[in-house]
Amino acid sequence: MNTYKLIPDAFLAISKKIKINSISINFIALLGAAALLFFKSESDETTLTVLPLALIPGSIIFWFRLPKIINQQKEKWMSYELHINEDTITRKQRGLPDVNIMKSELHSIETSPNGNLLLKTARKNHFIIIPAGIANRQEMMADLKNFTDLEPSLKKNNPFIIAVAVAVVVVILLTLLFTSSSLTMSLTLSLLITGILIWSFIKIQLSNEIDKKTKKKAYIVFMLIVAIFFKVIETLPVDMP
Repeated sequence: MNTYKLIPDAFLAISKKIKINSISINFIALLGAAALLFFKSESDETTLTVLPLALIPGSIIFWFRLPKIINQQKEKWMSYELHINEDTITRKQRGLPDVNIMKSELHSIETSPNGNLLLKTARKNHFIIIPAGIANRQEMMADLKNFTDLEPSLKKNNPFIIAVAVAVVVVILLTLLFTSSSLTMSLTLSLLITGILIWSFIKIQLSNEIDKKTKKKAYIVFMLIVAIFFKVIETLPVDMP
């Protein structure tokens, strides 16, 4: 049996993705807490007091915890092991159950644009991902070729469907925002839309499948964010001190 681990720098390739995902999850959690407090507030004026109380402490706590979260993810990621023998491929990783694929179960092998390999079976929830940062990759590929006659095929991503889905959601939320006269609703929707736009912008800039021209066009999201800001200003009570 041959065992393969990750190269020392393997985590660097996904560290940005982990940070973005962690920030996105934290943002959604803070947004949910803020929305809950918004809808429990007695007036729109109270909302302006509630907003800092909901977002500032949570953000500070998260930023102090982020290095610890990243280190925990790094330890988990670097514990990855792939075992290949004559009849079975096994993936072991800290915090996750072992995954075993028998030679007779292997259905197909897909290669993603970033170099990851996906070993698939007939069961959708039973698969093994081999990261691009696997050590001794050529030897591992030779073992994989001896294990099966299946040839790796390029995985086809369809970012267009995701882009359309995000665009539809943003359009619906923008419609609700610009037809709303409630400060509470406007603040909640503006936070949600801004989060989605910033998340989409970062995803576009980090993608290796999107050309530079499209990445430059993505800066239009900041025009939408400015429009959202002025909409919230417009909703503020006139008699506020």
